[in-house]
Amino acid sequence: MYPRNNATPEPVAIGAVIQISDGAVQTSGVTVRIKPNGVAEADGAGTTAYSTDGIVLYTPTQGETNYTSFILIAKKSACIPVAMTVVTSASAVPGVATLAAATHTGAVIPTVSAVTGLTASNLDATVSSRNAVAPTNLSAAQVRTELTTELGRIDAAISTRSTYAGGAVASVTGAVGSVTGNVGGNVVGSVGSLTGHTVQTGDSFARIGATGSGLTTLASATSLSTVAGYLDTEIAAILADTNELQTDWANGGRLDLLLDSASAGGGLDAAGVRTAIGLASANLDTQLSAIDTVVDSILVDTAEIGVAGAGLTAITATATVDNTAVLEAVAAVSLTLNQIGKQDAY
Repeated sequence: MYPRNNATPEPVAIGAVIQISDGAVQTSGVTVRIKPNGVAEADGAGTTAYSTDGIVLYTPTQGETNYTSFILIAKKSACIPVAMTVVTSASAVPGVATLAAATHTGAVIPTVSAVTGLTASNLDATVSSRNAVAPTNLSAAQVRTELTTELGRIDAAISTRSTYAGGAVASVTGAVGSVTGNVGGNVVGSVGSLTGHTVQTGDSFARIGATGSGLTTLASATSLSTVAGYLDTEIAAILADTNELQTDWANGGRLDLLLDSASAGGGLDAAGVRTAIGLASANLDTQLSAIDTVVDSILVDTAEIGVAGAGLTAITATATVDNTAVLEAVAAVSLTLNQIGKQDAY
C-alpha cells in the first residue's frame, strides 16, 4: 500500500502510453491527470518522468496522496492512455501498512478446543531435543553447574567487548562497593575508606598536622602585635608627610606658589623667598637691610684706599710695611665685597 500524506512521496509507475498510428512508446509530452477519491479529476501538480523502457513515472505532491485512494491517468493526443488506482495506508511511513481503527460489533472470537496431529508425546520430544539435560527434574548441583557455565560465557563475552587492556574501565558513574588496584586519574566524590595507602614523607597533611599543630615555627601573638605596632607608627608618619605634601602642592600652597612664580619667569622677590623658606617677613627684611648698610660702608672705605693703596697717604716713609700682605688683604676684601654685592643684587 502507498504511504498516505508522506512529506516526500515516492514515484508511481503508471505504464506506457502507445501511439495509435504506429504503436510507438511515448517518452515525452505525456500529461498525467489525478482523480483523488471524492474529488474532481485535474492535471497533476507532481513531477512526470520516464524509465528507459518508456514507462511513465509520476511523483505526486504530498497533498495529492492525502486520500484513501487516487487514480492516475497518463495520456497524450493520438495515443492510447493508461491509468492505475493507488490505495493508501493509514501510515505516512513507506513500507508500513497500518489498518484504520475500527470497532466490530458482535464479532465472534473462535475458541480452539483441539489441535489435530499434536500429541503430548510429540511435544515432549520436541522440547527435550532442545535441552542438553535429560527431561527430568534438575537437581541443585545441575542448576549450579549450568549457571557456572553460563556465567563463564557471559564474563568472556564482556571482556572481549572491552577496549581496555585487562578489562580496565575508563570511568565509573554511580556507587562502587570496592576497588582493587590503582586509580590512575582523579576520584570525584567522597571515599568511605582507603586501605593500603601509606602517608609519604613530605605530605602536606603530615607536615601541617590536625588543626595546624605542626606549624611550630610561626611567630607568636606577642611578636605579631609588636610588628603591628611598629607598622602603625611608620604608616602614621608616612601619612603625615603625605598630607603635608598634599597641602604644599595644593593650589596656593607653598610649593605651588614657587612653581607658579618660576614658570612666570619673574624669579622670586623678598616675599617669595620668605614664603618658600617659611621665615617671618620682619626677620628677612631686617637681615637684608643690615647686609646692605654694611656693604655700603665697606665700599666707602675701599674707595678711600684706592687702587694699589694710592689713598694711604698718611703712612710715613719710615714705617715698615709689608706691601705684599696689604695688597693680598685688599684683594681679598674686594673679592668678598663683589660676592656680597652680587648676592645683594638678587
